[in-house]
Amino acid sequence: MVVDELDAKLHPKILRYVILLFKDPEVSKNGAQLIFSSQDVSAMRNDVFRRDEVWFAARAEGEASQLWSLADTQPWRMRSV
Repeated sequence: MVVDELDAKLHPKILRYVILLFKDPEVSKNGAQLIFSSQDVSAMRNDVFRRDEVWFAARAEGEASQLWSLADTQPWRMRSV
């Protein structure tokens, strides 16, 4: 299923529930996939997604889009001061 702005009309807890339904092999017995866009980062939690499941898009020069995976970035770490 492909959905644009899946989070636009859903409460964050319902959004998380829908995402986890697709990831649950007991529910999604045929391996259904959910591809969605979102402006809300609250669902991008490590208990919901692996790093390779999160992709970012940004408009580049010439109106083309650039895509990159969260897995290709360095994890952010707090530094002690």
